[in-house]
Amino acid sequence: MYIQRLVRTLILTALAVTVCSPATALAQTEQAEWDVPPRLVDEPEGIARLRAKYQGMTEEELIAAGFQVDQVCVGAAMVGLSAEDGGMGHHATSPELMGRQFPAGEMDPENPPIVLLGPDKRVVGVEWEAANVGQDAPELFGQTVNLGPGHPHAEQPHYMLHAYFRTNGQVLFGDFDPQISCPAMPNAGAGGMARQGDASPMVLVAALAIVVLASGAWVIRRRA
Repeated sequence: MYIQRLVRTLILTALAVTVCSPATALAQTEQAEWDVPPRLVDEPEGIARLRAKYQGMTEEELIAAGFQVDQVCVGAAMVGLSAEDGGMGHHATSPELMGRQFPAGEMDPENPPIVLLGPDKRVVGVEWEAANVGQDAPELFGQTVNLGPGHPHAEQPHYMLHAYFRTNGQVLFGDFDPQISCPAMPNAGAGGMARQGDASPMVLVAALAIVVLASGAWVIRRRA
């Protein structure tokens, strides 16, 4: 009788972990997806100004301007997409600009909080991110901004607009640029960027199953 109660309790706990995990809850409430394929368009005037401001900056100059450069080159394969979709590159984030825009769900077209760098650390574009606070999808430079999945440092689905500088007065809008190729990273999964120590609900369920078996065996030995 004790074993049955124990097994029932642990199974219910495992189901609760699976159903109530953040990833599962978000999948049920948000229609978030990566924004592919990209759109190559004539460069809006506002993007041309940002290109003139940022494209020639070095990593050191970005850091001096208050940006923090992530040393991970983010490729599409890291989020479960095809490597042919390309990558985002390195993110240089301004905590000041991000803190001002992201929580409010706003995007300032003149001040992108993120500058994108290619694998060689040269500036290749800019990015805006804004929390989903129940607003309509933002529109920027003629683009309706996509609601994308969460990722490290911004775990909830949120709005993201990437603008990659191209030649001949053009810009590429989309989460990934097919011309950016990042080195493969270990432990990448379809749900998001690879992170050390992540535990999926299925891993937790497996661990609880082991606890069930171990507990049952211990009780049987005690009664023998």
